[in-house]
Amino acid sequence: MFSRRYVRRTCTAAFIVAMGQLSGSSVIQNFQSSFYATVGFTGNTSLLISGVYGMMGIIGQIFYLCVVADRWPRSRTLWTGSLVLSAMIAVCMALSSQYGKVGSNQAGARAAIGFIFIYSACYAVFFNAMIWVVPSELFPMFLRSKGLAFAVFCKAVVAIVLSQITPLALAAVSWRYYSLFIATNLAAALIYFFFLPETGGKSLEEIAEVFGDSLAAEHLGHIDVDLKDVAKSDAHHVEVSKKV
Repeated sequence: MFSRRYVRRTCTAAFIVAMGQLSGSSVIQNFQSSFYATVGFTGNTSLLISGVYGMMGIIGQIFYLCVVADRWPRSRTLWTGSLVLSAMIAVCMALSSQYGKVGSNQAGARAAIGFIFIYSACYAVFFNAMIWVVPSELFPMFLRSKGLAFAVFCKAVVAIVLSQITPLALAAVSWRYYSLFIATNLAAALIYFFFLPETGGKSLEEIAEVFGDSLAAEHLGHIDVDLKDVAKSDAHHVEVSKKV
């Protein structure tokens, strides 16, 4: 996984999966009840809102299956999704700064919760499946399980760190903590746009060639030459048959 031939793929896979956490999804999901409480929604109402948040993820996943899956390029899906999530979090942060207190304007508080719902749907559309599809396509078959295992390990480390620092950060800086995830999503969008090669619809040999695997390139070249030879041979037989 960490040889010169595969280290870029390993790091790319780990980055994509870890960004599933650094997009802010786990923080919003795990600490959403705390936010609802600050704007006056507690008890059964808070549980109901949490259920709606989960339902929005299902709606977003259905949209992904019907519209996005294997129709949009992989890299474009990821960088577009990162920009969308960054925008959603920015709106939530702005609304939380103004209405994130008990007794504040309830219309503003509801708007903030509404954008959290939209965030949930957008995450499902752009990332729920894609952060697993792309890493699996990066590796050859013999290395896929090990590469994904390392990516999941990195995801778990990031999740543990966030779970430890989030309560402290919320207590110290409140709504300003959202700015971390605005920054991480913008950074991810740039990396996806400029450095993530497209893997959708490509064979393992073609993906290897994208990552500079000279052996794969030579292999494809030999196949191309062989196919041309076969085509010439077939054409020669056709001409001979016509003459006969």
